[in-house]
Amino acid sequence: MFDLITRRRANLKNDLLAGLTAVLTLIPEAVAFTFVAGIDPMMGLYGSFFIGFITAVFGGRPGMISGAAGSMAVVTTAFIIMFGLEYLLAAVVLTGILQVVFGAFKMGKFIRLLPHPVMLGFVNGLAIVIGMAQFGQFKENTHVVYDQKHDMFTYAGDWMQLTSPAMLTMMGLIALTMAIVYFLPRFTKAIPAPLAAIAVCTLLVTFTPLESKLVSQVVLDQRVSMTEKEIINERFDAIKDQTPYGDYAQLAQATAADRPTMSEIKAKWAADQERMFHDGEKTEVDPLDGSLKGTLPSLHLPDISWDLTDSNT
Repeated sequence: MFDLITRRRANLKNDLLAGLTAVLTLIPEAVAFTFVAGIDPMMGLYGSFFIGFITAVFGGRPGMISGAAGSMAVVTTAFIIMFGLEYLLAAVVLTGILQVVFGAFKMGKFIRLLPHPVMLGFVNGLAIVIGMAQFGQFKENTHVVYDQKHDMFTYAGDWMQLTSPAMLTMMGLIALTMAIVYFLPRFTKAIPAPLAAIAVCTLLVTFTPLESKLVSQVVLDQRVSMTEKEIINERFDAIKDQTPYGDYAQLAQATAADRPTMSEIKAKWAADQERMFHDGEKTEVDPLDGSLKGTLPSLHLPDISWDLTDSNT
C-alpha cells in the first residue's frame, strides 16, 4: 500500500506519458463540467489541480487518478442558483469531511447493500443528465431568458446548423479522434492513443485553416453569459418587490429581454474582479477574455451565514 514508487527504469517514461495524458484529458473535462455547474472555468481547473495533488500525496494506491465528478457538477447547478457560490464551497468542504469520516469508520462496505440494478440505473441516469447538459455547447447566440416553470433566469440559444463549418469541423475531429484511439494500439503502444489523438487534433486546429470553436472562445462566451445573467438578476431584484404578483412573470421576461450591452458587461466584470481582489479572494484582477491563465487562489473561509433559523417563519 505504501510502496508508491517501484524503482524500474521503464517507470519514468510510462509515468510521464500517463501523467501527461491524464492532465490533457482532465483540462477539457474540468472546463466542460464548469459549464454544467454554471461557474467560472478557472474554478474547475483549480479543483482538478488540488484533487490530483491531494490524491498523489495521500492516495492509497499508486495508479489512482482523480478528477472532477460529473455527478457533483449536475447537482451543484441548482445549488448555486438557490444559495450562491460561497455556499457551494462550504458544501464541498463538508463533502470532504464526510468522506474522511466514512473512510475512518470503514463505512464503504455498506455500498454492497445496494442491488446491482440500482447502481446501473444510477449510472445510466447520470450519464443521460450529463449528456443532456452538454447539448448547450451546440447552441449559438446564447442569451438569458426567464423560465416561468421553474421561476428562474436561465440560458437559451439557437441550435448550430449541421452544415455549418464549425459543426463539420467538430464532427471531423471527433471521427479522427475515435479512429486514432481505435487503430493506433494495433500498430504501436509506445505512445498512449488518447495522447496521440490530442496532439494530432491540436496541431491540425493550430496550424491549418480549420474553423473550429476553440476553448478560449467557449470560455469567453461562458463568462459573458454569466455576467449578463448577474446584471439581469440585479435589475430584477431591484424592482420585483414593487410589482404585483400577477405581473411578476411578464416583468421578469421583459427584464431578460432588455439585454445588457457589452460595455455594461465589461464594467460589471471589472467591478466583480475588483471586489474579489479587495476581499482577498484573488491576488490580481483579470480582464474579460477567454484566457485560462492565473495564479493560485488565496485561501479563505466560505462567506456563509451560520444562522440556521428561517427568517420567513
